[in-house]
Amino acid sequence: MDTLHVNLRSVKGSMLHTVQYRYRHIVKVISSRFCVSLILNSGTIMV
Repeated sequence: MDTLHVNLRSVKGSMLHTVQYRYRHIVKVISSRFCVSLILNSGTIMV
């Protein structure tokens, strides 16, 4: 019972870790695209 509980805990932790990593990656991609679009928009507005 204890070993099963520990295994579940480690699985939960690894799942949380991977989800967090993917979330950070998605946020980075979205923010970089957003910055690029902002720069392009400001450039077209200035020109």
